[in-house]
Amino acid sequence: MPEVEIKKGNAYDIEFLVKDKDGNPVQDLGNTQEIIFVLKRNKEDSDEEALILKKKTLGQITVDDPDTGYVKVSLLADDTDIAPGLYFAGLQLDYGNGKVYEVDIYVDSQQIETFKVKQDIVRG
Repeated sequence: MPEVEIKKGNAYDIEFLVKDKDGNPVQDLGNTQEIIFVLKRNKEDSDEEALILKKKTLGQITVDDPDTGYVKVSLLADDTDIAPGLYFAGLQLDYGNGKVYEVDIYVDSQQIETFKVKQDIVRG
């Protein structure tokens, strides 16, 4: 499965296409009470152990057009200041009333599950 490559200590706005279990873009993102993005060392790690945890309600994830299935996750330089390596990414949609779904995320039409953090070269 392809991975997203980012450089340690750099800021990014990453746009993800969110798809349901049938492979269709999720077209009701505007109805979510919360969207959570995590980056973890291990899939089994708790959300509290996540190296990166971003939430829509904190303004860290935006839904520009809720009918297209795209969300944008904003990562600051401090967020990506982690050891180079391979990490697991996940995105969860919470519609309230117990309707919580972890969904597949796509970048450039390819499903991704991992991020590769590469060492930065310039450290000004």
